[in-house]
Amino acid sequence: MSNRPEKWRNDLVNYLPPSQPSVYRHFWDARRVPFHARSEGDFDRGRCWWLAEVSRTAYLDPPHARNDYIQGFGQHGYAVSVSHEPRERTERGAFWYCIEADDFAIVVFRGSEVPSRVDHTPQELMNAFKDWVVTDANLFFVDWEYAGAQVHCGFYKAYRELVPLEGRRPGGELLGRVVELARRGLPIWVTGHSLGGAMASLLASELANMRLPSLARPIVVEGVYTFGAPYVGDRQFVESLNDVPAYRVVNDLDLAARVPRRSAPLPWLGERYAHYGELVLYDRNGRMLRGSEARRRERDNLLALGAGAVTSFLLPSKDIPKLSMIRAVPKPMLDHAPILYSIHAWENL
Repeated sequence: MSNRPEKWRNDLVNYLPPSQPSVYRHFWDARRVPFHARSEGDFDRGRCWWLAEVSRTAYLDPPHARNDYIQGFGQHGYAVSVSHEPRERTERGAFWYCIEADDFAIVVFRGSEVPSRVDHTPQELMNAFKDWVVTDANLFFVDWEYAGAQVHCGFYKAYRELVPLEGRRPGGELLGRVVELARRGLPIWVTGHSLGGAMASLLASELANMRLPSLARPIVVEGVYTFGAPYVGDRQFVESLNDVPAYRVVNDLDLAARVPRRSAPLPWLGERYAHYGELVLYDRNGRMLRGSEARRRERDNLLALGAGAVTSFLLPSKDIPKLSMIRAVPKPMLDHAPILYSIHAWENL
């Protein structure tokens, strides 16, 4: 299926979230793709596209995001309600939406804020600085409450702004809502792009491992789909997600999905991070790779990124026109654009 808009290619602004609605509408032609609420034990391409769009839409401000979620799912006859983080902005930039239908629920976390307009305000620049430096770059390990694991300090602190510890138990509005959804027996999907993907994996791990007196059994997460998500924790953290179907979608050379490698600024210091879930990789031409083919390509990509190969960083993919100024942007940065995850997911349906 082809859903490749033409206008956005010549303007770098259209790579930055949120996408301009006049160029690429959220949930374009969603009526053609059903959302399968129940997992059948494997990756689902249609669900991948839905959750890529859900993650991309999370970059909008709440009124516009809510409207797009309602209209998008409404194209397929799903009547949904949308709730979100009550604060306009948390200290470290984390933000969530919860989309509820009669037979499923989706929790999505927003990624790092990016000043995507020429007329951005000083406050918007400061918010972006906090997201990238205070949260993303705080890569030292901190103890996770489960499985003896350790996780990224910046991501942990951002997550705990949304799901705070009340005594020794997690609490807050988001967790309360998820517990209520679990009581209703709804399948719960968790997703996010970039920082949002890191938040999604932390929530999935917590739900799979916590024990609440008010619930007879642990909350079952139907699945996790993350897009361009960074490393989050160590091998024990990965093991804490063993019972959760998790799919880590990565676009070609997306640099954000390959960092941080160790829990210290210098590569020979600190402990190693580990990735969770199944790798789903889009190659240079947007073709979806899975299994051994994806792992082989990933090894090649890591070698290219590690060597700083000029061809890997500067030669554009088929997404970039020959005379575009976008060619000046390193490809590992450009590949992180959430709009590319949506387009490639659609083209692989």
